[in-house]
Amino acid sequence: ALARYMVFNAKLNPFGIAQRRADLALHSPSLSTSPEEALLYTAQAQQVIEVVIKQIRLAQPQATLIFFGDADRKEMYKRQNDHMISPPPPLAISKWMRSICQIERNRCLWIDPTESFFAKIMTGVRVDYEHNPHWNAEGHRILAELIYRRLESSQDLPAPSAPEQENNPND
Repeated sequence: ALARYMVFNAKLNPFGIAQRRADLALHSPSLSTSPEEALLYTAQAQQVIEVVIKQIRLAQPQATLIFFGDADRKEMYKRQNDHMISPPPPLAISKWMRSICQIERNRCLWIDPTESFFAKIMTGVRVDYEHNPHWNAEGHRILAELIYRRLESSQDLPAPSAPEQENNPND
């Protein structure tokens, strides 16, 4: 939630420039950015994310980190209006986070609510507010259910770090 607030509300996005440059390089061949530069920007963005995870781990070594992100919801609503039966593909940041959460040292879980959100949207129910991208009560309910099911059934929960031992001269 903090990261989402920083990126979308406070407009503090440490990896946004790299992501935009990567997207521009991949989708706008007329620009001077090469595919190699796009890969470099993508790698830089991924490094920033890993540093953030490391900092959270240092502050909260026992915590189970859960990251989540869905596909472009505007595209989901468009597909509903166009009667398309499949959800849109994940955003680049979602692909990065999924791969970063699969790295054992990061010890985090990734949840993608796209399928559940899209299924609900296809019934005509909104999962966010019409005037902004924040989830509404239904969106939060769906995500809470997904998190609960994942925690309840997951054998792949990351092992917590051992707490740091302080050097006590009296021991």
